[in-house]
Amino acid sequence: MKLLDLTKALKKYQTGWVAINNKNNTVVAHAKDFNSITKKILNKKSVFIMPVTNEYFGFITTITNG
Repeated sequence: MKLLDLTKALKKYQTGWVAINNKNNTVVAHAKDFNSITKKILNKKSVFIMPVTNEYFGFITTITNG
């Protein structure tokens, strides 16, 4: 499994949810809640969503390509 360092991409986000592009690891959308983030990325491919938190140590998610 490939490890990603998203420290720079997530630095300015304090709350909510983010959608991250699988190819270049950039944030493509941000929203206050899960329902809002899913609406924002409906037509986007190759993204994964994750909650924003103060500490990502040990955070593991599955990425699927659409």
